[in-house]
Amino acid sequence: MATGRGAQSPQTRGTLSPHKPYSSKDKRFSNSSGETFIILVLHHAHKQTVKSNTMANANANDEVQKHVATITLSKLVPSEYRMWVVQAEATLGVYDCLEIVRGNEQNPTPPINANGNLPAINAALRIRINDWNRRHARAREALLKCLNSADLMKVYSVRENASGIWTRLHEEYGQILDLEYIRANNEYHILRKAPETSMDDHINQFTRLRQEVDYHKPPNARSEIDGMANLTFLKSLGDGWRIFQLAKGSQIATMSTSMLYAEIRAYDASNPKVSNPKSASETIPSD
Repeated sequence: MATGRGAQSPQTRGTLSPHKPYSSKDKRFSNSSGETFIILVLHHAHKQTVKSNTMANANANDEVQKHVATITLSKLVPSEYRMWVVQAEATLGVYDCLEIVRGNEQNPTPPINANGNLPAINAALRIRINDWNRRHARAREALLKCLNSADLMKVYSVRENASGIWTRLHEEYGQILDLEYIRANNEYHILRKAPETSMDDHINQFTRLRQEVDYHKPPNARSEIDGMANLTFLKSLGDGWRIFQLAKGSQIATMSTSMLYAEIRAYDASNPKVSNPKSASETIPSD
């Protein structure tokens, strides 16, 4: 039987999906216009569903990005301020916020001109300003959240500025640790081995003091090189080791401190009277 362009086959007339046929009321649309109308309505509903799902996914992604954007720093313990600075600088550097906190990267927003107006800001500068503001806000939040209530009171007056918070913490705890550096450095250089102290115990004490000095040193101070530490260590052994030091000569300045420790232990084990002199004649190690 011939079928016209507007006619429908028994299998498709009035049915858009084999799983969900339309009602008999829908079947009264026997021409193509009726079917087109139904299809358009369903297509519009499908587009709305896709749009809703897309918006939901976008909102979920925004929440994920918001969480990722949060910087988490270790809680500040005043007595461990130096170590906290090391960790905080590493974390802030990963998020490209360290130079803002240090005060080296200033807000790119131009100052108000003589007329009291803000100069024109082009698109490129606007991007820079927004980026700086975003990173500054993240750094400021991270610093404030890592402080306890007592430390929050100390930075309250500069709480709006990440660099101000960072500087205030250094003024509060960095300078106190400078005094600790002076104390540790003094104990390190006046250390002398007692006759009753074993060589291993003396080495451990010397190493601890050296590490303490390095820990408390100001940020702009250099760590002591092994050559200088070697001279300080030999001095701590007393006059009985002068000949040993002269025998080593220029090697003292180039050898590692751990190697010096090994040689001192070996020599001390074979010449115990050097570390525990009983007479002047026994204070000079023999070859």
